[in-house]
Amino acid sequence: MKWEEFEKAGFLPFIEKHEREGTSWETRVIAWKKEFGTSRSIGSLRGQLNRCILEGSYTAAKTAGFRSSSTNADTRARAKPVKRLQSEMPRPSQRSPQTKRIPLHRHSVWNVSPNREASPARSSAPTLEGSLSLPSMSFERPALKNYGKEPNVPPPEEVTERLKYCAAFLIIEVCFLKEELQDIKTFLFHSLGKYKAIHFPSFLNHFDYDLYKTFRQYVGIIPWAKVFKKAESTERGQRLWPTGSQDKKLNFRIDKGAKISDTQHEIIIQANKGADDPEVKKSAQKDSHRILAKCTINLKKGDGEQAKSDLEASFRDIED
Repeated sequence: MKWEEFEKAGFLPFIEKHEREGTSWETRVIAWKKEFGTSRSIGSLRGQLNRCILEGSYTAAKTAGFRSSSTNADTRARAKPVKRLQSEMPRPSQRSPQTKRIPLHRHSVWNVSPNREASPARSSAPTLEGSLSLPSMSFERPALKNYGKEPNVPPPEEVTERLKYCAAFLIIEVCFLKEELQDIKTFLFHSLGKYKAIHFPSFLNHFDYDLYKTFRQYVGIIPWAKVFKKAESTERGQRLWPTGSQDKKLNFRIDKGAKISDTQHEIIIQANKGADDPEVKKSAQKDSHRILAKCTINLKKGDGEQAKSDLEASFRDIED
């Protein structure tokens, strides 16, 4: 409700009287209605007091009714904002350093207030006190087993085609001699027409199974085998398991295979269970019926003889 002229004229004497008496704002509201006949709330009275202070008409601004011993905080109302004329605003020259206006733009959290103490001059390079340890984010793989320090085991980087040749032979030994052919007493090593009788139990005693596992792990040769059942027919090429004294013998054959390129050709290792007589083998049209395992390896030209000599060396001191 708009303030009347008689209310404005009697407002300052009314406020000064009650400020001296120290009455509460609730008492002032009741006294105002009795004296002037109009109803004014606490917020209306305090707002009019703020206007008087801003206009300079109320000289006792320091003792104005913003504080009172009997004031109830729960009944206080928020004062309405007052528009100020630019001509009545204090000049910048009249402001004290404490009331200097702060720019409205946003400050970074790293900015320092102007009242702080002067910081020492920054050096060209920052110095760190103590060591700063950061957690390592790199993934460390477990160390591989060093095969080069073990006896009779070549390191992986030195595995050549010649070692692949021997690895295939070791795979045949483990997969078929130890597991399926325990009844073998002797076997023949046949390499391009050359034979050598080997005592099978002595051979197993000298077999290095750890070396075989290392070869198989790094070379990756997987042999395949044909499991045959005994055929009832005795027709040539179908007699899978020989009879008689030849049942206790095993024949290994190393044959040349197809040409891969100008520098490589195949070497086929076969584990045949059958007759060791060359004449008997020639009589058979097919040799596959006696194959227990077959591995094909690509050898560079010129490595074949060295591979065969290394393979024959594995039978050294293992004779009947």
